[in-house]
Amino acid sequence: MPICSTYLLYVSKQGQVQLRMNFLKANENLKKQIKVKGITTREKIEEELRERKEQYRDLFENTNDLIQSIAIDGSFLYVNPAWRKVLGYSEEELDCLRIWNVVHPDFISQCKKAFQMAMEGKAVDNAEYCFVAKDGRQIWVEGSVHCRYIGEKPVATSGIFRDITERKQMGQALEESEERCRYLFENANDLIQSVGPDGHFLYVNPKWREVLGYSEEEVKQIGLWDILHPDSAAHCKTVFQEVILGKPVNNVEAIFVAKDGRQIWVEGSASCQIVGEKPVATSGIFRDITERKLMVQALEESEERYRYLFENANDLIQSIGSDGRFLYVNPKWREVLGYSEEEVKQIGLWDILHPDSVAHCKIAFQEVILGKPINNVEAIFVAKDGRQIWVEGSVQCRYIGEKPVATSGIFRDITERKQMEEALAAEKERLAVTLRSIGEGLIATDAKGKIVLINKVAEKLTGWQQEMAIGESLSTVLHTINEKTHKHSKNPFRKVIETGRVVGNNLILIARDGTERIIADSAAPILDKTGNTIGVILVFQDITAKRRMEQELLNTAKLESIGILAGGIAHDFNNILTGILGNITLATVYNDSKDEVVTRLKKAEKACLRARDLAQQLLTFSKGGEPVKKDISLLKLIEEATTFALSGSNVSCEVF
Repeated sequence: MPICSTYLLYVSKQGQVQLRMNFLKANENLKKQIKVKGITTREKIEEELRERKEQYRDLFENTNDLIQSIAIDGSFLYVNPAWRKVLGYSEEELDCLRIWNVVHPDFISQCKKAFQMAMEGKAVDNAEYCFVAKDGRQIWVEGSVHCRYIGEKPVATSGIFRDITERKQMGQALEESEERCRYLFENANDLIQSVGPDGHFLYVNPKWREVLGYSEEEVKQIGLWDILHPDSAAHCKTVFQEVILGKPVNNVEAIFVAKDGRQIWVEGSASCQIVGEKPVATSGIFRDITERKLMVQALEESEERYRYLFENANDLIQSIGSDGRFLYVNPKWREVLGYSEEEVKQIGLWDILHPDSVAHCKIAFQEVILGKPINNVEAIFVAKDGRQIWVEGSVQCRYIGEKPVATSGIFRDITERKQMEEALAAEKERLAVTLRSIGEGLIATDAKGKIVLINKVAEKLTGWQQEMAIGESLSTVLHTINEKTHKHSKNPFRKVIETGRVVGNNLILIARDGTERIIADSAAPILDKTGNTIGVILVFQDITAKRRMEQELLNTAKLESIGILAGGIAHDFNNILTGILGNITLATVYNDSKDEVVTRLKKAEKACLRARDLAQQLLTFSKGGEPVKKDISLLKLIEEATTFALSGSNVSCEVF
């Protein structure tokens, strides 16, 4: 470290004093020499030198600038405390270093060139270098370098530098920021432009050129007013003037016209670039909203169409706020319920609901408000005149953001259908009562022969319950055979389908449990309005008891015929028998002998009497009289019957 100096003081004849200081190394034991011509002012000059020396020392030691003195060989002659503090070197460390050891490698050649220039007596001002601190930090400095002479001989360079590291870092950050901004601008999907006060384009980014179809050269030849649609020119001029006056404008919309004539809707913001207090340009960042505009336009057209549909729909359309008040109802709604627009504003949903519908509609309303759409909901509205209006439809929730604001419902007036359903239900009930009341079995099928209806009597006769029979084929449930041949009979459904006429037959029905019943059936086609067969109706009844009664009546008739025949025969036979019996009796009376003839005559008489009794029985049978019942001896009856049976034969019978 140079701590010793040689001061040379020269005083001219005219009394002018010249001071030259030479900084030397500490190991050189040199004396301070002062040569003074004209010693009359010696004390004064020495005092001034001391004061000036102290001033310089104080200035160097306390300044924030980095001050250095470098020898011709690059070694350090002097550095001030600020220099050591910034670069982190001690005085001892600097004794072993050269200036090139603390200069960044990228700046060594530049520093050597500046060093050479300074040694040649050329001033080096506003030079920038990068030093490397002891800890490796890069220290950017800016300053000037001059040469120091002894006589006319250059002995060292003196440099005063300012630490501009922070400024450099800020500048570098700014450059990086500008580079990022430039990259963003060049690659942005937004349209970015800079327009001068005269309206000419100073800059547009690639996306701007891509969307509007202009090249860089073409952009230089046009201005803002050349690309604005006539509908946007007026208000854009107003906005431009406001921006030039320093007022930033946000959410401005405009229509640009592309090179090929397409209309480009844009939305964005514009602000003024000011240098000093002078506006130099406007900067605008715009987003192409053409697609959105077209979508909005399409949406508006769609809304208009929907509005037309709503206004002319035959359905009842309503919108209800979360408080239950009507926000909108369409004309058909008002027509059906009989309310005017003003009256609708004064009422809510709960005012038009029938009491039977309030409970479930409140539950449905809460579900919809919570975001759950409901389909096929039914309710009863009450019209202004008190009529009950049955409606059916769907309800959904409308949101703004995530907040439910209203419910939208579309309903169809089903009052007439409900009335028809009620009438049909009543008719079905009457039909069910009728079917339960009739004593005949009834089965109805569809066009495919599948059973769709079976009454209780048919269930009992077939052994099939309704739940089991519905959907089964008729041949499965109605198992029949021919009454006479006992062979499988043809399905009455097929007969009706093939002939298209009413068919009937007497068959034997075999129930599910095997029971056989004689039935009389009649099958007829079921026709629709156009005369097409859509099914078959089969009616049958159990005639087993009737058939048994008919058989008994037939047998009775046969017996009656036999009785008439027997009566006639008995009457004639009795007349003949009377003559025979009378003659036998007379012959017996006139013949007193005891011979065999008399015996035979008596036997003949007995036989005639028995024949007479038989004839009498036949007459009784023919007249339908009751037979005479009395007690007789069985032995005697057997004897008489046997003897009569053996009469005329050689066989005799003895009864013991």
